[in-house]
Amino acid sequence: MKYSQEAAISEITARGARIRKQRQKSRTKILSGATLALAALLMTALASLGPAPSVESFGDAYGALLLGEKSGGYVLVAVAAFALAAAITILVIRHREKKRDK
Repeated sequence: MKYSQEAAISEITARGARIRKQRQKSRTKILSGATLALAALLMTALASLGPAPSVESFGDAYGALLLGEKSGGYVLVAVAAFALAAAITILVIRHREKKRDK
């Protein structure tokens, strides 16, 4: 026999750790890329809306800034970004729960 049982078990454990580490790095790269792409998409959506309404046009009522005619697109982008972030969070939580159940 080439290896003792303890040496074989330690080699298997070490290989398993290396494989898990590679998968974790791969997932991190994928999530980083997706985050960068979503940030670029969000910036593009905000840039396409044009300049934001000025605070001076509403006086002291800062809360009224979101009630202006030109702010509908900004509110839509904010709601879409929140919904997307919530969906991603739910998917990550479900993935962790499935991984933990295995």
